Amino acid sequence: YPRWSPEVQELEMLSSPPLQLNSLVRQVRIDNGQRSESTFKITTYKVGQKLIFEGVSNAYRCSYDFASTNPSTNTQLTFTFELLKLELFMLPFEKLISIAVQDGAKRTVRNLKNLIESS
Repeated sequence: YPRWSPEVQELEMLSSPPLQLNSLVRQVRIDNGQRSESTFKITTYKVGQKLIFEGVSNAYRCSYDFASTNPSTNTQLTFTFELLKLELFMLPFEKLISIAVQDGAKRTVRNLKNLIESS
């Protein structure tokens, strides 16, 4: 995860390994100079098909869907990030937050693409 999301400075399993359905993970991120910490839970985990985690401390959902278009050579990856709820004090900044989330999602997709293509 930190390989395609360099904003992640710390990643710690809070549940016993291995990573699996319902595992809890804590992350510390630095986004545009701002430090944030959150805990998320693996809500869907199908090896080679789908990974979804949802914020426990913050309301967000992040999903990675993998679809083989040609099993021997091609896999389509769909990345989705959703803010499920904004805190009341954040509502006046909804547009700025949306732009920041879109920029972060584009950066993540670009990093994933570069990582996959260099393999």
